[in-house]
Amino acid sequence: MTDSQRPTPNAQPPAPNSQPPKKGRASGLRWLLVIYLLLFAGAAGLVAAADLVQQEQYILPDDRTIAEDLYVSAGDVIIDGRIEGDLVVVASYVEINGTITGDLTALAAGVQINGEVGDDARLLTASSVVAGRIGGDWATTGGNSAATPIPLDVGGRSLEIGAVLDGGEVAGDALILAGSANLFGRIDGDLSGQITSLVLREAAIGGGADVTLAEIAVDEVSRVSGENGFRYRAPQPLSVPSSLSPEIVYDELVLEDAGVDWFVVLRQVIGAIAGFAILGWLLLRYRPNWIIEPVAILNREPLKCLFVGFVVALGFLFLPVATLLLVLGIGFFWGIGVALLTGGFVILLLILIWVFSPLVVGMWVGRRFSPQPFGALLVGIAVIAVFSRLPLVGLGISGMTFLAALGALILGRPLQPLPPQV
Repeated sequence: MTDSQRPTPNAQPPAPNSQPPKKGRASGLRWLLVIYLLLFAGAAGLVAAADLVQQEQYILPDDRTIAEDLYVSAGDVIIDGRIEGDLVVVASYVEINGTITGDLTALAAGVQINGEVGDDARLLTASSVVAGRIGGDWATTGGNSAATPIPLDVGGRSLEIGAVLDGGEVAGDALILAGSANLFGRIDGDLSGQITSLVLREAAIGGGADVTLAEIAVDEVSRVSGENGFRYRAPQPLSVPSSLSPEIVYDELVLEDAGVDWFVVLRQVIGAIAGFAILGWLLLRYRPNWIIEPVAILNREPLKCLFVGFVVALGFLFLPVATLLLVLGIGFFWGIGVALLTGGFVILLLILIWVFSPLVVGMWVGRRFSPQPFGALLVGIAVIAVFSRLPLVGLGISGMTFLAALGALILGRPLQPLPPQV
């Protein structure tokens, strides 16, 4: 039985004499992914194709070397060997015990670096722990350990929430956006970011520091040696020992309203549910394939959808190398006007997918609670609408929703035309 013949959840049989599935949209999206990968490979100067891996668990043994970039989508990713290139990974847990000569880009619940990353480490995670060495910059997110009294357990591992420098070294700058950061080790460059709770314990920062804080704890050994000193923004002055830096600068952070207007939050949640419910009903009534197809592939291969969405968004939106190359290529053949229109269309398309991604992921989530398509859509949208407005984790949930929906749309396999699902 082929994928196109597999029954979809709650889908009715195709009407008699129905037309063959239309492949234009899905094929176009696949070609978009192919073009991106080719452009990205050309921009990086790759001679051979990158090593692409999708599986439940990926372990690179300590006696193995990969002489190219590696792209992995798996539950657990353990790198004990050597990667002579970049590592791009989407997983539940990532552990680097060996060596990566290039960049590490990871989307995971937890990332542990015990070995060496030769260049930059860009991590979107709740738990970012560096006990080894990063040869470039460390850009990371992290959760709030104080707001998460229950340890984050992933695959039997208890992860330390937040951004943690555990005796490690960062040769470049550190950009930290986290609820909590515990720094014990060296940062040769500058420290910047937004951190609710910052702990400096035997920390040596070679550059300056420019951070937004709510609270700080510093021991007598920690130093910020850069000529710009230690600059911080907070609602009120914090207890920062003079031994930390020759120059300590405080900027008042003005909060218009420190409280939470729950009426406004409730109104936003209800408005989001109502708006998506109307749009979802219209899709299920008139174009059910547009939402059933990506939900079906997301149900079968969620990690793969997340990985593909992450790679495409990285090159076309967040670090738009592929978009730039696409615009330059089109401009060379058809002129700057067409090139700018194309680039604008690509960015606008990705933004629209970001806005409407709760429809796809919401229905996928809601299927756990309701067998009826519209009921599942309502439940899932309500869950996403509530959790996406939580502090600190809300943006991460919105980003994960976008990446999963983007990957599902790209990988979606055409089904027989479906009758209305409501």
